[in-house]
Amino acid sequence: MGEINAVVVLGGGISANGLLSPATLARLDRLLKDRTILQSIPVILSGRWSGFMEVEPNTTEAEEMKKYLVERGVDAQQIILETESLDTISNAVFVRMIIERHRDWKKILLITSDWHMKRALWIFQQVLGGNYQVVPLSVISSKVKKGPRENYEKYLLNVAKKFLKDIRGNSKELIQLLRTEHPFYSKSERAQKLLKEIAAEKEKLSP
Repeated sequence: MGEINAVVVLGGGISANGLLSPATLARLDRLLKDRTILQSIPVILSGRWSGFMEVEPNTTEAEEMKKYLVERGVDAQQIILETESLDTISNAVFVRMIIERHRDWKKILLITSDWHMKRALWIFQQVLGGNYQVVPLSVISSKVKKGPRENYEKYLLNVAKKFLKDIRGNSKELIQLLRTEHPFYSKSERAQKLLKEIAAEKEKLSP
């Protein structure tokens, strides 16, 4: 796999009472499966919770992910927590802010579910920019309804491409974009309209 400088594991959901979702646990188990990845390489665990959560837990995805890994022998000193993100775009923005503090971190291993990887990889490449290489490591998921999920992922990728189309890779610009335009961080009329549109598409995933 070459010289990976840091690993990023994306949170995939947490319940109101602080239990990690099966998708999140599968991503962590994939990391644990290959112990060579973990040899002295920093691991960034990214996720607060979903912006769609109606009841906010008293913990975060990242904190619970850390507990899970440490209980299974991962050195807590290797782990860096990103606890502000509410979706994949903000995952990438806040992870970038961590990565930028380390000038020699240029090759990043990204771990997420297979159904999520296409969108996540595009977003991370767009947000990090051409100075970074993002290496995907997908986690196979057999429990996802492929038709509805694929349609939702395609829709969200198109939303992300419109949202990030004018960025120039400046961190301050990215944070400002979240605060003024992002549906989970901004109360602007345009942001709230987008939130309603995304929620309507999300409803189509329901059984």
